[in-house]
Amino acid sequence: MGRGGYTGGSSSFNIYKGGFASHDPAAPDPGVEVYRPEVKFAKRTAAAQQVRIDQATKDYISSIIVSYQLGSILPPCPPELLSVVHASIRKAGGPLEWVRSRPEYREIYEKHRKKSVTKAGERYEADFRKAWARGTSLPELPPVIAETFALAIKEKGGVLEWTLLKLDLVKAPTKSARTFPPLPHPISPQNIQAYLLEVGFGDDKMELSDLDLEALSKHLLKKGIRIPLKDRNIKRSIT
Repeated sequence: MGRGGYTGGSSSFNIYKGGFASHDPAAPDPGVEVYRPEVKFAKRTAAAQQVRIDQATKDYISSIIVSYQLGSILPPCPPELLSVVHASIRKAGGPLEWVRSRPEYREIYEKHRKKSVTKAGERYEADFRKAWARGTSLPELPPVIAETFALAIKEKGGVLEWTLLKLDLVKAPTKSARTFPPLPHPISPQNIQAYLLEVGFGDDKMELSDLDLEALSKHLLKKGIRIPLKDRNIKRSIT
């Protein structure tokens, strides 16, 4: 037997205090990680899949925020994310609530604000001018416009007043719009015709400004009466 131990066959027997220990050189060292290609491939695949899910989630959040800013219908959840976010969305009460609860909401909102203000503003102006000219109901102000110009809207007296001045549709102070007395009861064509004449709207009597006409139109709409009052060529009677 040699001084350091005896090696025979495929095993080594090392003398140490208290006995013998055997070691098989062919067996893996428990302290060394064994290279297994299939494990590394699985880890890389899982990591890549997680990257795709994270990016898809971020894109979905951005699409929800932009749709909300523009006042559009919120997009549906992509199929690949249903198993990932559906439960969280349902628990939050809906896609918008879920997005607002996330820490990155404000950062993404601000990232898209400028472009959304431009896009929403162009669409709102076109819809408003068309409705104003036709005497039909006015479009709603997109959320991103309402939030961005909240202070100016408040200072001007409301959305209608701010929009009219913003689009240069009126020159007079917006607060000059009239308030109108209650509608007659019962509501009938004859009573409405008499009411319009009383407040200054008739064939040979026009005492109302465009802003007054808009206020009167909204006043009538509350009772379900739709008349294109701003079209000064319409027949001034209701049949």
